Parts: sequence; C-alpha cells; structure tokens
Amino acid sequence: NSQIHDLFERLINAVRAQGDNHLLMIEGNGYGNNYDYLEPFTFTNKSNLIYNAHRYWITNSTTATDPNPNQIHLIGSLVNFRNTHNVRV
Repeated sequence: NSQIHDLFERLINAVRAQGDNHLLMIEGNGYGNNYDYLEPFTFTNKSNLIYNAHRYWITNSTTATDPNPNQIHLIGSLVNFRNTHNVRV
C-alpha cells in the first residue's frame, strides 16, 4: 500500500493546490478493502476523503469484524474504521 499511498498523496495535493475541496474517493488495496498505510492521518491533506469498500463475497452480519482494523470488507470493520478515523465510507 505504500506505493498506492504515494500516488494518492500526490493526487490529493495536486487537487487541493487548485483550491478544490470536493470529496475525494480513496480506493484501498485488495479489491478496494485494505487501508493499511492509507488511514487519513497518513495524508498531508486529509479533509473531505471518502473511503470505498467493496463487499463481494462476505457475510451479511452487521457485527462481524476482521482482525485487521484497516480491512473494511465486513460491515462491523467498516463502521469501526469510519468511527475511529471520522471519515465517510
């Protein structure tokens, strides 16, 4: 994810340098669900980020969580990530 982070950092900074404050969608690794090293505090300009999650093959449980708090393919993990980092998902 470090290479993905570096790309997003450059793109976010380029957009924000133009004075644009629109929501920017962040796409994680691993089918868009893994956000290791992509948490909002890792970005210079962290305002108005929204994190995508793709739920292709998982349980419908609303309480199940993944051991990795940055893996948000399960609803419980997604809610925890949203609440912990105060971001849109």
